[in-house]
Amino acid sequence: HLHPLEAASLLVQEDLCLMTQQGQDWVLTSGSICFPSRWDPRDKIGKSLLGIHEPVPHYAEKIGVATQSLFDKMSVDRPMWRVNWTIMDTPDLHQPVPVRRADSITVTKENLPDHLYFRRERQTLRKFPKSGDILFTIRTYTNTLAQAALDFSEFRANLGKTLGGATPEMIDYKGWVSIMNDMQEWSASAI
Repeated sequence: HLHPLEAASLLVQEDLCLMTQQGQDWVLTSGSICFPSRWDPRDKIGKSLLGIHEPVPHYAEKIGVATQSLFDKMSVDRPMWRVNWTIMDTPDLHQPVPVRRADSITVTKENLPDHLYFRRERQTLRKFPKSGDILFTIRTYTNTLAQAALDFSEFRANLGKTLGGATPEMIDYKGWVSIMNDMQEWSASAI
């Protein structure tokens, strides 16, 4: 008696989003999303790719057209995957609220590796043969920065390079303003 998307969501650890082409746009028409990363799924249902990513700095002018093209050109026989990541102040996977938690710990240079978290998502896209809809899946993982540095030998150096290229708008959007200098200093100390 379950909706097929709900039944599928009980079989896998990924969040599931169904994107349907409506005219020229790909629209989020349904989903089973347990672990949003500071966004509320209810606010995204019925929105196009551009509408979903509206709060993301530089999305419209830098990657929106490429993302739309990727969706338009997807074929049934070629599923795709990508990785997305951020740094957060909590390991909680379920984060539907776009603001930092009031009770989160104050991050200092000394506790930064153990109190900031590397949150990454493995995302896949698969086009259905009959409907033409695209199933977008998100598998979320989180580790402290200290653990990520142990797991990936180049983590700190690569993080430092990436942070160095972040725009002020992206730093603000990610909530890194108060910790940016400390994160860069920690990353640089690996070199």
